[in-house]
Amino acid sequence: MAGKPVKNKEALPFHQSGEFHYRWAMRYLDEDNVPNALHHLWQAVELNPDNVSYNLELASLLSDMRRYDESNEILLLMMQREEAPGECYYGLGCNFWGQGDMRNATESLEQYLNHDPEGDYIEDAIVILDHIEESQQEQLRPVGPAYELDRMRERAQEGNRLLLAGEFRKAIETLEEVTLPGDEGMISRNNLALAYFYDEQPEKATQLVRELIDQQPSHVHSLCNLALFTFRSDPRTAWEAIGKAEKETGGDTFLSYRVGAVLCEMGEHERARRAMEPVAAQHPYEIRIQHYYALACYNSGEYKKASALWEQIHRM
Repeated sequence: MAGKPVKNKEALPFHQSGEFHYRWAMRYLDEDNVPNALHHLWQAVELNPDNVSYNLELASLLSDMRRYDESNEILLLMMQREEAPGECYYGLGCNFWGQGDMRNATESLEQYLNHDPEGDYIEDAIVILDHIEESQQEQLRPVGPAYELDRMRERAQEGNRLLLAGEFRKAIETLEEVTLPGDEGMISRNNLALAYFYDEQPEKATQLVRELIDQQPSHVHSLCNLALFTFRSDPRTAWEAIGKAEKETGGDTFLSYRVGAVLCEMGEHERARRAMEPVAAQHPYEIRIQHYYALACYNSGEYKKASALWEQIHRM
């Protein structure tokens, strides 16, 4: 008769504690393995939602990854509880600062100074507040050419933000006002063309981008937009444009990403994969870039690679 199976005293329980996941998160952070660190921090918070240290560490990591809204959600939830730590105000201030919301950043950081006058981040908070004050003083200077240029740049950034948020009509209203010189102007006008296109004004979008190509025939953004706008209506023009764009990136990672993303839309997945591979390697935590790279890998037959990338995205 067979003996009873011997239990392995070293075996870990199937369900791990929040402390287990937190320790692994810290280990992965030490190794600069952000996706796995983030995954374990989410697990730790899910198991121990009231643990202050776990929540603060998760909010901090999300902020480092520029996922400010998610970080703020955690901090604001913590502040609804009794005896919320002063670090919540500091974290909110840093996030608002990163988002360019100077009014809320100032308010949050000043609340931190009042709430925790001997806190660990007092000096950092003061430095940020000084930067904000200097920036506000710059804006109060008399109107002149430099002031107008800064105002146009701010409008261009706002237009791009609206475009990315899917508010195409507002993006059009904002970007139509922008007049910037050189490459800044080309980029803002290309963003305006994209806003026209996604607002279902393809003729207007195509006309604008053709005008931009007449000004700079090798401008990658313009060529990519022309390919995107004409892919179905005029395939020959589209393929010529994207082929020229591929040759004009000069190894620039962002331009390579732009070309790769358009190639994905055009169904040229192997070319897209080659274009995006170095970009994905340099930006491992940019979810949008990793998603397009994973899609290109999957559609070019590299299923294991794509699966691993999507698993990493899921952990982020």
